Amino acid sequence: MLRIAVAAVCITATGIVAPPAQASVFTDDLSRCLVTKTSEADKLALVRWIFTAIAAADGVKDLTKVNDEQRESLARETAAIFTRLVTKDCRTEAAAAIKNDGPSAMQASFGVLGQIAMQGLMGDESVVKSMDRVDKYFDEKALTDFGRELKATTQPKI
Repeated sequence: MLRIAVAAVCITATGIVAPPAQASVFTDDLSRCLVTKTSEADKLALVRWIFTAIAAADGVKDLTKVNDEQRESLARETAAIFTRLVTKDCRTEAAAAIKNDGPSAMQASFGVLGQIAMQGLMGDESVVKSMDRVDKYFDEKALTDFGRELKATTQPKI
């Protein structure tokens, strides 16, 4: 079950999928608890762990140098955060969510935590500047033409 939560954090935090649209009050309560009980240091540790997990993929591992010792250290730190959140800080909420919503409650709730943790990183000035670099390479004419076509086909017909 915790592996599902871990995978959810990775996937959801990177924006690949969103948590289920309809979560019950129990899953919502667990999500709120996870977010409020994580410090900024916890969130940074989660983001660092997500980054190292993604950086292990064959398609991107040549872009960064993360050694096994760093991966193990971050895995231990992340496991400690998850364990603390589920068994201590949010124990009541986790139990209620799992009893009422099943294991998917963990996936959805840790997914929300992952999204919140990533928001801080995405707001970092260096990240914003780096992401803004793509702007100068857009084909403005193609995008403008596309926008005109879209507008013309979505206008209400009278």
